[in-house]
Amino acid sequence: MPKKILILAANPEDITRRRLDEEVRDIREGLERAQKRDEFEIIQRWAVRPRDLQRAMLDELPQIVHFTGHSDGAAGLFFEDQMGQAKLVTGEALASLFKLFENELQCVVLNGCYSYDQAAAIAEHVPHVIGMRRTVNEQAAIEFAVGFYDALGNGRSVEFAFEFGKAAIDLANAGDSEMPVLWPDAFADEPISILPKSGLKLGAPFPGVRLPENYVERPDALQAVKATLLEEDERTLVVS
Repeated sequence: MPKKILILAANPEDITRRRLDEEVRDIREGLERAQKRDEFEIIQRWAVRPRDLQRAMLDELPQIVHFTGHSDGAAGLFFEDQMGQAKLVTGEALASLFKLFENELQCVVLNGCYSYDQAAAIAEHVPHVIGMRRTVNEQAAIEFAVGFYDALGNGRSVEFAFEFGKAAIDLANAGDSEMPVLWPDAFADEPISILPKSGLKLGAPFPGVRLPENYVERPDALQAVKATLLEEDERTLVVS
């Protein structure tokens, strides 16, 4: 059976409009010409409300979920309410839902600005999750998505497709190709030291970081901490 790609689009009336239809069209066109096009099936849901997401997950049991729309940083992703207005859904709420489908779900792509926090929460239950560090312009979002699914449609791995999508941003000169972040493969597995700045407590939790249980007792043995350098955060990562 083909892998199902569930594309969720939300473009609330009270938020700056995006050309979501162009992104979905270009993804579909790329998959239709791909070598392994018969191995994928695209399912679309427009003007998505939280209830629509729940029903689509139940009805379709997708292997890949792609969200295109808006985010409000740590506050959540913008879906729509009954009147077409913005309705925030937190990363924790999304993670709780996707946890119920962890046997089917293989990848989640959050192709919206400041979706890093939501991606970090979802990554607890899904093997591969992609989010955006900061603001991503429309062209960069489209180029990344098309490159990512072009590579998947030609039989490449999620890791390769992620890098291919980033390369597409650079080739189109569409923006910063370091905006997308992939869990867990974008993070170094080498030992990392975290140096606090501006009062950040050493070892304090923040998205993307997991400390070993013995960290308090043995701070010199910090191993395989998964983290990413976000320019807007007051943190410094030094590979030891």
